Amino acid sequence: MTTEQQDVLADFYQGNDKNLLVTILKPDDTPKDLTGGELTYVWMTDKYVEVLRKSSLVGTEIELVAPANGVCTVHLDGKDTLSLYGTYYHHLNLVDASGVEETVLTGRINVFRTKAIRQRASLIHAYLAGG
Repeated sequence: MTTEQQDVLADFYQGNDKNLLVTILKPDDTPKDLTGGELTYVWMTDKYVEVLRKSSLVGTEIELVAPANGVCTVHLDGKDTLSLYGTYYHHLNLVDASGVEETVLTGRINVFRTKAIRQRASLIHAYLAGG
């Protein structure tokens, strides 16, 4: 079952890490078993140009936290959004163990622009030293 209008419109700035915890439910509101399935998460512009893609088959991009209970986490690293800002559409698709594909989440996601990003070739976590 597609859960629509799952918008992330606040508290997200370019270059920041963000973890999206998602619970996928069947039409009867019971958890969808993700065991043996494949998840794909994308961001698109308003013209449906893809700007970001994550997969449960690639490292820890999408983590199956409790697959039997339909729970996963989409990990967005700061490097993923370093050059992105504005509002995008985001979709999460599931191909279950039976091979059935469905869109399980849609919505908008807003990334605020910031000038406080340290310019660098790759993003590493920076910590402020207290005094």
